[in-house]
Amino acid sequence: MVFEDGVVFLPEELEHGMQLKSDHARRCFREENFDLLSVEYWRDVQQKLERGEVPGLQMYPDSTKL
Repeated sequence: MVFEDGVVFLPEELEHGMQLKSDHARRCFREENFDLLSVEYWRDVQQKLERGEVPGLQMYPDSTKL
């Protein structure tokens, strides 16, 4: 998938790119965000962006930051 000229995004590389070192962290990520690893999710994102729809961002509250 391409979001910018010359930049290819592969959903299957997301987890590796996050460099989650522990099995527990990887398992938690998969349980909570499994949709982010699917091609269908990212195709939907691309289609929305092409229509001019910009997804809202949710920020973590300051109390949860390390």
